[in-house]
Amino acid sequence: MFNSRLVRESDALLQFETLSWMIQRYGPPTRPAVPSPLHKSPSLADLAYEPTDTRDVHDWADDTVGTIRSACEAESLPIALCTNEDHPHVLFYETARCETPGYLTVRTILHIIELQTAGIGAAMEMEFSPLQNALVRLTAAAYLRQGFTLAALPALTAEALSLQTPAQAVPARLVLNGACFATCLALRARRQTAEQIIATYGMRMSKAFRKKVRQASTQIDGFEPELKLLQLIAEPKPIRASATARAQTLAPALLQHRA
Repeated sequence: MFNSRLVRESDALLQFETLSWMIQRYGPPTRPAVPSPLHKSPSLADLAYEPTDTRDVHDWADDTVGTIRSACEAESLPIALCTNEDHPHVLFYETARCETPGYLTVRTILHIIELQTAGIGAAMEMEFSPLQNALVRLTAAAYLRQGFTLAALPALTAEALSLQTPAQAVPARLVLNGACFATCLALRARRQTAEQIIATYGMRMSKAFRKKVRQASTQIDGFEPELKLLQLIAEPKPIRASATARAQTLAPALLQHRA
């Protein structure tokens, strides 16, 4: 029998709540960059150190982290890099793995997310399981316009998330499904339909991702009050000011399913 759910209902609600928290804390999300067939730029998922690079690997890493931080619109976020120990407040990376496409990209995006979602569990009054923690980070990635990037690197993302929660490994399938749901949710919050998402960002999607877009969108439609709230608080600021009162009347909807 066909399963119309891409993620479990409780996980979907957690992703709604996470996106709502990100919007209220950092402002309305911006859409991911639209790919152009005429002016192709290197994908963050393909970034890798080339032995022929005139920079040494540490200088390349510094420059690459700056590029990724800019893509996440987190230029003002201070990030310290380290190669000899894994510290919770430092971006640790292995120089030998920088030649793997996307390795440093995944590490950087997840580090930015770790810094920006500090306190989210306390705010939601929840203690996240390892898999819930992964979904929170995937949703935050979509808010930072990097849902497509992590979805293109499911194995590396699953590995990095599992390192953050060693008690339970995160499967690559959860990464793909969670990133797809979160990315579609962030775009639906900006009032784009499934058809518009595919038409606009199809070039950035893998075949597996593209097949899941309508499934994710259909499931999102099942959370009508929550979606309406997200769409209200995700409005650009001039419109959002007049929508604040309406959003406040819908806010309890995000909590009623978990209560």
